[in-house]
Parts: sequence; C-alpha cells; structure tokens
Amino acid sequence: MKTIRYYILALILCMASGTVKAQEYYKIGEQVSLFNEVCRRLQAMYVDTLNPEQMISDAVAGMTSKMDPYTMFFSAKNKQKLDQLLTGRYAGIGAIVKYCLDKKHVEIHYPYADTPALEAGFEMGDVILAIDDTTMLDKPITYVSGHLRGEAGTEVKVKLQKRSTGKVITKTIVRRTIKTPEIPTYFIYNEGNDRIGVIRLTDFTQDCYIHFREAFLELKRQGIDKLVIDLRSNSGGSVQEAIDIINMFIPRGELVVVTRGKNSQLDKEYRAANDPVDLKIPLLVLVNEDTASASEILAGCLQDLDRGKIAGVKTYGKGIVQRTLPLQGDAELKVTVSKYYLPSGRCIQARNYNKGVEENVADSLKHTFYTRSGKEVIDGSGIAPDIEIKADTMPRILYYLSEGDSLELLHNYVCDYLNSHKTIAPALEFSLADEDYAEFKKRVVAAGFKYDPYTEKLLANLKEVAGIEGYYESSKPEFEALEKKLKHNLDYDLDFNKSQIKSLIEFYVLTGGRGYSDGICSNYKYDNVFLKAIKEF
Repeated sequence: MKTIRYYILALILCMASGTVKAQEYYKIGEQVSLFNEVCRRLQAMYVDTLNPEQMISDAVAGMTSKMDPYTMFFSAKNKQKLDQLLTGRYAGIGAIVKYCLDKKHVEIHYPYADTPALEAGFEMGDVILAIDDTTMLDKPITYVSGHLRGEAGTEVKVKLQKRSTGKVITKTIVRRTIKTPEIPTYFIYNEGNDRIGVIRLTDFTQDCYIHFREAFLELKRQGIDKLVIDLRSNSGGSVQEAIDIINMFIPRGELVVVTRGKNSQLDKEYRAANDPVDLKIPLLVLVNEDTASASEILAGCLQDLDRGKIAGVKTYGKGIVQRTLPLQGDAELKVTVSKYYLPSGRCIQARNYNKGVEENVADSLKHTFYTRSGKEVIDGSGIAPDIEIKADTMPRILYYLSEGDSLELLHNYVCDYLNSHKTIAPALEFSLADEDYAEFKKRVVAAGFKYDPYTEKLLANLKEVAGIEGYYESSKPEFEALEKKLKHNLDYDLDFNKSQIKSLIEFYVLTGGRGYSDGICSNYKYDNVFLKAIKEF
C-alpha cells in the first residue's frame, strides 16, 4: 500500500511539474520505496536490536554529507543545537568557564554582562566546587558546563571558592535564557582630529540589527566623524539582519542582494525597505579570511555601491543561502536552496561541492563586474579588500602561555593582579606597567616555563631529512652553529614579544576587572590591521 502511495505521489508531481521534474520525482518514489523496504528488513532480521530513530538520522546524515557542509538534518533530539545556532541563545547562568591544567579543576573565566552569574557576584578565578551538591572537582569542563545549563526558570545551586577572599560560598541561581553578545564592544577611538566609532559585530543572530542600531545612535550622540564595522571572523547568520543594517546607510529602495536557485519560486530580490539613518558618514569594514555569508553581503554590498571601504584580507567566499524546513516528528532540515548575488551582479561563492568534496571555483569560470563608480570586482572568490592588510602572526610563546601552559602562569598572574588592584582603569586608558610586566616575566623564567619554539622544530626536521639524504655529516658544523644560534632563549622571547604578551595580559585583566566588553576593546590598541586601516580611512 505504501509503495502504491509513493507512485501516486510521483504521478501527481509529474502533472504539476512537467516532464523533467516528473521523471526526477518518479525516481525518488522508487528509491523511497526501496529505502523503506531496507529499513523494514533490517529491523526484522538484524541480529541486534536497532534504534529506528538513530538509524534514519544516520541515513539522512549520510545523504546530506554528499552535498555541502551547510545542508544538515536535525532530529527532534538535537534541534536545540540549531535553535542556538540561529538565535545565539541558550539557557544557563551566563558565564564562560575554564579548566585549569595546574589544579585540575574548573573555574569561572568571566561572566557576561546582565546575566545571573554577574548578578550573583561570580568573578574570574572563582573555583566551582559543586553544583546541586554534586562535586565538580576533577571533572572535565564539558561535565561542569553541562550541569550549569538547564531549562530557563529552573534553579541551580553553585558552591564556589572565591578568588578574591578564599572563602567558600554557595549561591542559588535561577537559570534564564542567555544570548551571547553579538556586539561584544563598541567605543570611540581618537585618531588625530577624527573621532572614529567602532562596532564589533560577531554574529548576525536574531535582533542583532536592533542592537547595532542602538550602538550606532549612541556613538553618533557622542559625536563620531567616521564608523568602523569590524566583521572579522563573523561567519554570518540571518541575511535579513544584515540587510537591515545595510539599509541604515543606503537610500530606501536601493538593491541590496538577489537570491537565485533551482526553484525559481524561492528567488527573491531584497531592497532597502526603510528610510536610512545616515547616508554621509564614512564607513570602513574590517574583514578577514573567516568573514563569511551575511558578513560578506554587508561588506560586498557597501563595496558595490561605493558606500564604504573594505580593509583586511580576502573573505571566505560563502555565497549560498540556507533555508530551514520543518519535518515530521519535530525534526528540521537546513538545506542550501540558492546563491546570492550582490548589486554589481557578482556571486562571491568561492567553492563548488562535488559529491561532498570541496573544490575552489576555477579562475576560468570567474567573471569581472563593476561597482557603481566603475571599479572592477571579481566573482567566485569572496570579497577582495580595497585596503589589503595582513594580521600579525601569533608568536608561539604567546600561544603556549594562553592555551598550552600546564602551570597556568598567565591565568594565575592575572588573578593575583586583580586581587591586588581593586580598581582597573577603562580599556583605552589601561596599560600594564613595565614593572608589572617585569614581575610576570620573572615568574615565567623562575617557573622554568617550557614551550615548543617553531624554529627549533623546523631545524630538527631539516636535520632528519639531511640525515636520510646523506647530507648531514658533511654539513654538521653548519647545523651545529645554526642550532646554537636558534637555541631556545626564554628571556629573549619574553622581551622580543613583550607587546603582544602585554596585550593578552591586559585583555584578561580588563575582562576580569571590568567585563568582557572592556577586554575586547583593549585589543584594538595593539591591532595592526585596525591601526593601519584607520590611517587610510
């Protein structure tokens, strides 16, 4: 009976869609019938008990894996992940936690603003001893964070040892819906006679346009002359939110983006639907290789209309659009339905997907388009910046101090600094004193801090290859001389990379002492892309 139903469905679709689509749907009907039979036979005959829900989820996941990485199936059980992806919201206490490698426990790293954790007085360095009378000592970070999260409106009892006093306290907190801040900071940076407003936008989640507009109007009220929109590492989100932000700076009725796909009924033209907020303020958009999707629509549209300059490096190149489709059993399917095209006519999608394998768009398939003023722009390769500026590379010593230090020297220094400095100056005014950095350096050297210097590793690899190919013995004196010159010198590395290490310390001091917004803001004082870009702005 089910098989007959599939063929009747295929026949109806044939009549409605024309011969080509009819044949496609007929083939689908045949294969669905086959799939149904395989599932029934496996359930009846397989030696072990099968989970039908998991079996179907795995089958659909296998099907979508041969498409692109954005087409995904979400069962009712894991749909919460999709909801958080689209909204940026989850239910919990609103604190980032950190696993400390030296003490083997989890601490509060920092609470977000306007959250239960901040209201309860949680601070950086507070040790989480227990949650709801279950010990959290010697537990992995996923275990601890899983216990902190729960349904909005439910209570959670958290036992802490305070960093600042050493006292053990217990707080009962009511979980609530937490929205990770898509605008972690906005501020005014003075460059010569210019008052430059800066808005850092990390996601295009629901309602981010409202928050962006509020931030911009507040900066305007304070008298900015120019605006920098920082979209670096913003992987996108809601296209409508991006369109609403673009609309703030271009005339009503202006074309923003067009979506086109196989199903012409889904094709859509998006125009600025509202009156603009400011048509004259100079705009600069910061991008990098991880700027993608809705972020590229914003940057590319402003570039095509010559409404703003783009600075940084070429963006990721995600020019495909997904739509979420509800399925039976409260499951959902996120599927790629179209590509988007900017006002110049270009599509910035830089990759094709052949049976799940990613391929770059060939140069022979790329085309030249033109901005409103006649400047050349190329499709098929992301957004190329008007002002190309590469970011500084992270020194390996900085990576190991922040991520791989089993002694937690940097984290412990910051906690001690916060204990001895009860008041921290605002982000753009705060600077770690030279004597404080000297104290940090003294601690690191005295602890015998070890890390993996890149040049020594490369030299070791070169020696190994030279030995295999028979060149090492004849070149041994040169190798030994080079090895001596490249010998790991901790004291030298701490001095040579002082500026970047200080930047990281200041970020954590400000985050712990004044909040995450101030921590992010402080990074701009050392940000070579930002500092170079505003000089050409």
